[in-house]
Amino acid sequence: MVERITVSKAAKLMGVTRAELRKRLAAADIETFEGEVDLEGVRCIAPDLKLADQEIHDRVKFLRNDASKLPRDEGVQSIHDLQAEVRRLTTQLSIESQMAGHYRAIVEDLGRKLGQMQTAEDPAEREAALTLCQWLRNKAING
Repeated sequence: MVERITVSKAAKLMGVTRAELRKRLAAADIETFEGEVDLEGVRCIAPDLKLADQEIHDRVKFLRNDASKLPRDEGVQSIHDLQAEVRRLTTQLSIESQMAGHYRAIVEDLGRKLGQMQTAEDPAEREAALTLCQWLRNKAING
């Protein structure tokens, strides 16, 4: 089943005007119908569209669950050992979150550049940009 979204909502999610989005959709030969567009089509021209949110949440959840599985071989750990472990895990989580933010910014920059390329006058450049957007979107969805 095709998931549809309004052009206005898609433009807001992408951070562009409706006119800019319509231009990108036309350049990529993605049709609209009654003010709506296929969400996968939008994702093809905007690979940075909230790509990393679920991955970040999954990573944070993994780190939190990992903290609950501390080794208990030596019996009950002291409060100081547990506090040190919490500090270590908090630092690790902070580093992972910063890296995720850095990678997200790179993907967003790439998405903006590909969006600009999709409105270029050169048809080969537009085609290359669309192909790269589709590849990037596929990688983000399927890993």
